[in-house]
Amino acid sequence: MTNKNNTKAAWLIPSAAAVIFFLLFVNLGRWQLERAHEKDALFASFEQQQQTVTPHGLTSNDSAEKSRYQHRKVYGHYDSAHQFLLDNMVNRGRVGFQVLTPLNLPDQQRTLLINRGWIPLTGTRENLPPLGVDTGLRHVTGRIDRLPRVGIRPGPGVSKDQRGWPRVVLFPTASELEDVLDYPLFDFVLLLDRREPDGYLRQWRPTVMSARQHLGYAFQWFAMAAAVLILFTVLSRKYWSRRAQE
Repeated sequence: MTNKNNTKAAWLIPSAAAVIFFLLFVNLGRWQLERAHEKDALFASFEQQQQTVTPHGLTSNDSAEKSRYQHRKVYGHYDSAHQFLLDNMVNRGRVGFQVLTPLNLPDQQRTLLINRGWIPLTGTRENLPPLGVDTGLRHVTGRIDRLPRVGIRPGPGVSKDQRGWPRVVLFPTASELEDVLDYPLFDFVLLLDRREPDGYLRQWRPTVMSARQHLGYAFQWFAMAAAVLILFTVLSRKYWSRRAQE
């Protein structure tokens, strides 16, 4: 009787482990499915915004997350003397920069960064291209988006060793950019529309994992859950068959 009880107790450990991993993999698969639905909605919103009337100005409710990919038309003048080059921006396998130019808004207490598009890296990072732009008052139209992010940043977003302009930055935050400017910034950028002048290569699309990729990950998690269930069932049958013969 004692041996049987010990056998049942010992079998509880792999049984519990199998249940835990099965539920874990199923929940991860469901989470990936939810993320896929969210990305479908995000891409649909990105396309839908092309058909909507562009509102004028910014509001206190606008943020990188709440207003992402919404069109806005703003009025201001570029600060051409203080521009940033977002490093490690790749287009069709070629490394380059995205050009961020501050736009001072007369009707706002903060300055808006305009992403004017992508330029290739030519030569070295010590030999940067000229980024001159007319500083007269103008209307600028584009999409609200957050600053590019990366999972693990290899160093500071803004190097303190740089003194001149434009400055090369690596996945910076708005606060890091504010530290080298003398005015506050919105926590998002405006992706300059293709029809707007004074821009570079602009092929804007959602910079997120596609719904198809999330579905692929969901399939992998569900497959792992199925593998755990099948493996546990096979081993259980073998184990208890052997115990019944003893």
